[in-house]
This record gives sequence, C-alpha cells and structure tokens, in this order.
Amino acid sequence: MTAPTELAPFIGFGGYLRSGKDTIADHLVDRHGFVKVNMSAPIRDFLIAVNPIVYAKPVRKRQALAVLLGRTVTHSYVRYREYEQMAGGYTEAKKHPEVRALLQRIGYDGGRLIIGDDVWTNIVSRAVVAYREAGTGVIISGIRFPNEQALVHAHGGRLIWVDRPSLPAPTADAAGHATEQTLTADTFDDVLVNDGSITDLYRAGETLLGLEEKAA
Repeated sequence: MTAPTELAPFIGFGGYLRSGKDTIADHLVDRHGFVKVNMSAPIRDFLIAVNPIVYAKPVRKRQALAVLLGRTVTHSYVRYREYEQMAGGYTEAKKHPEVRALLQRIGYDGGRLIIGDDVWTNIVSRAVVAYREAGTGVIISGIRFPNEQALVHAHGGRLIWVDRPSLPAPTADAAGHATEQTLTADTFDDVLVNDGSITDLYRAGETLLGLEEKAA
C-alpha cells in the first residue's frame, strides 16, 4: 500500500493593520518558495468585473497618465480599472480610502451578508488545494473571520497571529469596518512577536515554522 503523499504547508497569518503579517509572508514567498493567496483576490476580481466609477485621486497621477496616453483630462472620476492602472497596480489602488471601502462593502456587506459567509472562502479553497497538490506551500496573510480560520484548519494548516507590541489594538472607531476588528490572538494556534528589526521578524518566523535550516 502506498503511503499518502504529504501536502505542502499551509499557513494563515492574522494580525492588526501594520502588524507585519504581509512582511513575513512576503519573505517566506521570496526566500522559501511559498505562494501567497489573498482572501481579497476574488473580491478584487469582482470589483474589476463591475468596474464602478471612483474618484481619481491624486489627480496629478491621472494627468501624467493622460499625457502618456495622449488624452485630455476633463474630470477626476474614472472607472476602477483605469484607476488601478493609474495608481500603479492593485497594491497602491487599495490604499485609496474609496477603493478600500468598496472592497470592504463588496467582501462583507454584499458578499458575506447577502450571498453567504463562505462565498469567498470557497473560491480561495480551490486555489489552495491546487497549489498544495502541486507541491507549493501556501500562505494567506489576512485571516479576518472565523470561517477563514476554519478554512485553514480544514486543510490541515496552521494559524499564526503576528503581534507587534508597539502597535495598540484598534478601537472600534479606529478599526472602522467589521473586516478590521473580528479576531484576536487567542483564536490562533501560535503568536509571532514582531518587536525588533525586519531581520528579527524574518528569523523569528523561520524559527517558528522550522525553516532555519533553509535560511542559510
């Protein structure tokens, strides 16, 4: 009888905004061959498909793009796809308060509350399975809801909370939307403390995951 093949590792990072969860996740991608699967990826796909009008800010970037494209700027409102291009990609575009609010409303108010809690996790789950069966370790760097935690555990993964002691826990007013204030460290399997340099965070993460021997 053939022994079952061990699947590649699966890690879900949680933590408050600016705790360092994306920093350690990106290091594991760059240094240890993981792939990062974002819970927001299908939400972004939805936003691109709907392509709503957003306020184009800052206007100077829009003007610079218009010059390159040989177009005349007549207003500051554009379709989302154009804004993402104008901003230099999704990472920069989602820093825009209006875009961030759209992502939150699509993901939570529209997706989870109207369609169902698992509307996004079902999509992400398929990607996780495909990567792991191909031998690639998977990281999700923004675990925010209990059903996202359940997704990680259902696939035999590990939940790690990134704690930055110098960063106070957000108040209800500061956290704002429900997506920013749902989980705390005590609901995760392990805690990774981010209280030093970026290099210290890398080393602590590798130690916690047993990857020190690959770091040389």
